[in-house]
Amino acid sequence: MKTHATREQRARAEAEAVLERIRALGPMLKASVTRRRFRCGKPGCACARGRLHRDLVATRKVRGKTQTIRVRSGHEREALAWLGNWRKLKTLLDRLAGLQFEILRPAAGRPADRRRPGPDATRKARGARARKRRVQN
Repeated sequence: MKTHATREQRARAEAEAVLERIRALGPMLKASVTRRRFRCGKPGCACARGRLHRDLVATRKVRGKTQTIRVRSGHEREALAWLGNWRKLKTLLDRLAGLQFEILRPAAGRPADRRRPGPDATRKARGARARKRRVQN
């Protein structure tokens, strides 16, 4: 019993630490960020001779439709940092869900709460009893 309490206390303390890390993350960007190289189409441009333009684009889905924006010059690092924060958030949320599951788990060796069987199990039991009666008669 004591090990369960200490395991639960450790899980609660770690969950609180994960929540603090989530609070400290800062701005986030839920999108795909990619570098793109392209030609602008102007005949006298350097890209027409092979030196392609470069930019950073962010893409996301909103109500089933794709939205793509070009990240303004000077904001590339910021966008990548925000994307990193989103990825960290997903990892931390997975960890937090695991810890909360651990908090709810019964102690080892301790029986879980007994619940009534569902309707399928009851039907199976009734069928087995009926078959047994038929065999006895």
